[in-house]
Amino acid sequence: MASNYPRRRNRKKEIKLKVILGVIWFLFISIIVFGGIFIFKNKDEIGKDLGLSSRFAYETNANMEVNALVRDYYTALAACDQATLQASVTNPSDFDDMTIYQNKSDIIKAYSNINCYTLQGLGEDDIICYSVSNISINGVESQPLDIMTLHIVKQGNSYLIDNGEYSDELKGYINTCNASKDIQELFTIVKEDNEKCLAEDETFRNFYNQISPQ
Repeated sequence: MASNYPRRRNRKKEIKLKVILGVIWFLFISIIVFGGIFIFKNKDEIGKDLGLSSRFAYETNANMEVNALVRDYYTALAACDQATLQASVTNPSDFDDMTIYQNKSDIIKAYSNINCYTLQGLGEDDIICYSVSNISINGVESQPLDIMTLHIVKQGNSYLIDNGEYSDELKGYINTCNASKDIQELFTIVKEDNEKCLAEDETFRNFYNQISPQ
């Protein structure tokens, strides 16, 4: 019996490593996928809020309650704060088991420079939010941009992130939003920033190569 213990322990380490890499790959796969779909174009210089002007269809940091919700959610993800995560979403049970989020917080140490680009949802009180932020990765010098699409709904007097099962109608609407010219530009900015980090930062290159499928 004792001779099997090292093998069981090594197997647990292998499983944990695969879980961590799976989580991180999931974080970046949307950037790569969308980068292959969306059209490249010239854009304004990236500034504090990516340098995008009010000519776009979306609003930038227009709802302070939504901004606060997203910032609190990201802070809680980085800190693996179960209580705040459960209070931020429509389905708190998703955070009953924190294993995968603990693994993620071991890698993604912080989210900063968070900006919320929002579009009207299907209903009067729901919002499609494209949150763009810099992420601090353990062992990586640069802080590449990350983008996340969130469906935010109002329940009572509070906004919550909808982490439930999306209806086909909502999925179709989000796909339509994603395909719009203005949202394409957001994904392009994130993709090009990641490409710049890959070209200039060896530590990010090593991290990316580790999480990329072989």
